[in-house]
Amino acid sequence: MPSGGASPGGASSGGASGAPASCAGKLVAGACWYYASSAKQSCAAVCQAHGGYSVATRDVAGSGGPDLACGDVLDAVGAPGSDVSALTGSGAGVGCFYSPVLSQRHRASDPPTSEGATYDVVGARRACACNE
Repeated sequence: MPSGGASPGGASSGGASGAPASCAGKLVAGACWYYASSAKQSCAAVCQAHGGYSVATRDVAGSGGPDLACGDVLDAVGAPGSDVSALTGSGAGVGCFYSPVLSQRHRASDPPTSEGATYDVVGARRACACNE
């Protein structure tokens, strides 16, 4: 279990060093990352079996982070592609994701990344930071 305190909505900020106490996913920028299995899977669902949602989803690779960090996370979780395109006005709040429709990686910044968001684009998959 992480040693950090919970923030509103039950999301933890991680341990004292910022890194989770344990991680079965990919450790990037002090957070434990997983790749959603489908466009209809939210980070809340992805993280349910991994200690809950981490705000690093938003702050590191999502709406609060740079495109470069999104690319680093997508590399770590095995997403195809290389360059990340900034996407505004998607209306989805999904943050960092890969879309096979155009074979592109994106970091959606508007609206802000949220744990319950899904993106109903065929095959699109989110990168999610979880607490373990």
